[in-house]
Amino acid sequence: MYTTWKRILCEMEKPPVPIRNQRKLKKTRRDLQNQRRIKEALKIRNQNLEMLRIHLRRKSKRRRDLNGRWKLLKLGKKISHLIKNHELKEGNPLGCLIFFL
Repeated sequence: MYTTWKRILCEMEKPPVPIRNQRKLKKTRRDLQNQRRIKEALKIRNQNLEMLRIHLRRKSKRRRDLNGRWKLLKLGKKISHLIKNHELKEGNPLGCLIFFL
């Protein structure tokens, strides 16, 4: 009996929360949950993109030589070097092929 009276007194001391405030609280909770979900999804996506970049980076840099040795290639730098030296012109067929690869 004592516990029920104590509980009733505690409930009477607290001011009742208006319905509007309850709705706002629910909305803010939902918004926070949605923001967390979005952050987690972005984090996972960024991790996947980073793994893909690492995979592609390794793939593009390592090729086998004619002798069977591994050779490091930096394809992007080669193309930019050709552009700087003006070797990629319309008259140069090899330059055009490299450019479109």
